[in-house]
Amino acid sequence: MIILISNLINYWLVFGDEIKDIFGFIITILEIIGPSLYIFVGSLSISFTLNKKMGTYPEKMYRNKILKQALFLILLGIFYNIILNPNFLFPKNLWGWNILVFLGFSQILCYLAFKLVRWARLVIGLSVIFLSPGFRELLFLAKDTNLIMEVIHFVIVSPYPNYSLLPFASISFFSAVFGEFIFESIALNSNKADLHSTQSIIKYSLVLLIFGLLLPFIDIGLVVGADNFNPSMYPFL
Repeated sequence: MIILISNLINYWLVFGDEIKDIFGFIITILEIIGPSLYIFVGSLSISFTLNKKMGTYPEKMYRNKILKQALFLILLGIFYNIILNPNFLFPKNLWGWNILVFLGFSQILCYLAFKLVRWARLVIGLSVIFLSPGFRELLFLAKDTNLIMEVIHFVIVSPYPNYSLLPFASISFFSAVFGEFIFESIALNSNKADLHSTQSIIKYSLVLLIFGLLLPFIDIGLVVGADNFNPSMYPFL
């Protein structure tokens, strides 16, 4: 509810400039930490479900269950977009990356990530993080050049983005790794399994931490700057 209200707050509150700056700083932090943890926990639950039911039921059964859950959340998010963006004409008012749409999409990503080995999930997640700045700038610069780029920009960014698909799609790949470690520890129910799970989580966490510290020093961006960028259209860049 806090995440949804934060998306709506500019529509029903008017602040002075100084309070707007403070509010913007707080909301920026909350909209990164809050949705990230929410999606991480949601993806963990999918990972637990897949690990628990693997071999017990046909794959088609739990695949369809996950797809139904994801579709329900996406449709709920689309309905939320219609209420949030009454000024957009149909069909533009249907699409937008709010937390509900993203949560549904993340469940599909987690299901796909589950089919990969752990190191592949980690590599894909890190690749999404490192390549996102350049790819988003490419979409920003090329969206008016041809129809294909315009369609990709519409799908990836959406007419009114409340939440960024990139780089936060990487969370689903990371959660599939950690979810598997935690599930193994619970399933084996032994001190040795707990120790192995804890060591593995620490190892993977250190890898993510190191890459996170290196990220500011690796510039994969293009040429978007103050002269050709409107921050109100792309609050997540």
